[in-house]
Amino acid sequence: MLLRWKNPYGYHYREELKSYEFDRQISMIEPNNASPILLPEEIALSVLFDSKNGFEITFEDLNIVSKETDFAKTLKNFNNQFFGKILELASIKEKDEAKLNNWLTIQKLIKNPSKYLEPSE
Repeated sequence: MLLRWKNPYGYHYREELKSYEFDRQISMIEPNNASPILLPEEIALSVLFDSKNGFEITFEDLNIVSKETDFAKTLKNFNNQFFGKILELASIKEKDEAKLNNWLTIQKLIKNPSKYLEPSE
């Protein structure tokens, strides 16, 4: 949508952004209630902005999707979901195929992810 308005110097035009998609590289998971987790290599998150719905961050390798109207909240929510997935999968002894695949992905990204189940001192 093209917006037009007049000021004392003439007309100005500005295009309104309806949607935008990009990748965001991160090298750390920063959950609210735990210490940050450094990743040995960056992972790519898919970010979709839509002017009606806000932001959506997706990490397809673990089927994590976070949606919020504010980017910072979306990223924070993503970090908490990622950490929650680590805790959930670390606590399951016998995993079905999908959960086992997710667990193997986490193990590639994080050294000894089971340690996050242990209470911190």
